[in-house]
Amino acid sequence: MNVLPHLISKAATDKRRRTHPQDNMTMISNTNSGTRRRIRGCQTPACCTPLTHTVIAMQKILQFTMFLVIAASATAATLPPAAPVRPVTDDYFGTKITDNYRWMENLKDPEMQHWMKAQADHTRAKLDALPSLSTDSNAAKGLTTVVAFDDGERRSTRSMHAADPLQLFPGSTIVTRPRFSDEIVGTGPDIVFIPGLTSSRETWKATAERLRGRYRVHLIQVAGFAGEPPFANASGPVLAPTAEAIRAYLVEQHLTPATLVGHSLGGTMVLYLAERHPADIKKGMIIDAWPFYAVVNHGPTATADSMKPFANKIRSRTSPMTDSKLTQVLSRMASSQADRGMIRAWYKASDLTTTNNALADDLTMDLRPGLASITVPLTLVYPDDRPVGMPAGDAHQLYHGIYAAVPHMRFVEVSRSLHFLMLDQPAQFNAALDTFLAH
Repeated sequence: MNVLPHLISKAATDKRRRTHPQDNMTMISNTNSGTRRRIRGCQTPACCTPLTHTVIAMQKILQFTMFLVIAASATAATLPPAAPVRPVTDDYFGTKITDNYRWMENLKDPEMQHWMKAQADHTRAKLDALPSLSTDSNAAKGLTTVVAFDDGERRSTRSMHAADPLQLFPGSTIVTRPRFSDEIVGTGPDIVFIPGLTSSRETWKATAERLRGRYRVHLIQVAGFAGEPPFANASGPVLAPTAEAIRAYLVEQHLTPATLVGHSLGGTMVLYLAERHPADIKKGMIIDAWPFYAVVNHGPTATADSMKPFANKIRSRTSPMTDSKLTQVLSRMASSQADRGMIRAWYKASDLTTTNNALADDLTMDLRPGLASITVPLTLVYPDDRPVGMPAGDAHQLYHGIYAAVPHMRFVEVSRSLHFLMLDQPAQFNAALDTFLAH
């Protein structure tokens, strides 16, 4: 029923009655058939009985109610379809993590397919309503393909234009998920690169540029790091859930068994997946990552339990590192001032809570017990740390010692390099990567 004509008619009548009060007067006329009583505006005699007043009032109420319903429906129609919440709880080394949207990982589920279609229809309607994004506009020519994931609370609002500062290659595909995004560029066999704590996918930009003609390169960026919105990493554990999310994505996209390359925290994720999901990993390169990070600062007697008080303190921090402290840390990260400036900018653009939780996760995740059972071929690339005074041979002894239990591991030392060895010594890193890919 279209109530708009009724509302317009009512508004016109009300205005006429305000401007012509005489029209509201009751008129009495005598006819041969007797006296009849009428009010201007009535179409039949004796229309204004008490019952008639009641009917008219009810009609007005009904019209107004339907107006409100239609208005509410129009408002609701502007919202995207909500995703049902179905909690699933996992236990990661004694920490329980609830995932409200695990069911959405099954893309063959009819309900999931219906939800995705509803999201696509909603998005298409919104885009079609914007003249600047019409298919024949110049702006549309610069669009990349974006697969946005809506978790019901936090929505991906990434720019779809090549000018997006988080996009490294114009025309690339960006896939956004609750715990990470993936920029895909190139053609050929798939390789997945995972950067470290607070790091951008830009860590691998030169590498991707070199490989994109021969490989399809996947450049992961963890949600909450280096300007990426935190989304699902805005609270709670980060390391294990993100690693699991990347693995689920690789399975979903039929990229398994996958070739993985991870630096620092990303290398820890590669090691974690090699232990937990060996069937999904073809081979992995780990760049300067430890099976138990806590021993770096707390010695070989450190345990996951002994690190929990330190981890809890890190999680509760409310302020980032001071500039002086950050400068001190960066002096051991990269050799050039330009690279240090880039890494500093990544840190400052990272979400503090996500950073704290990821670092605390790393401090309490001990992967040493599973090293001997690893079946995935692994390559460890590590710096010699000579620029900061490490004696010759010490790095070799250190890294070979901590990974001695791994049955299938190749070791590559990069000379005159620090933690970001791919930036310090790109030629040596490229040679190590090419050898890794060729085997």
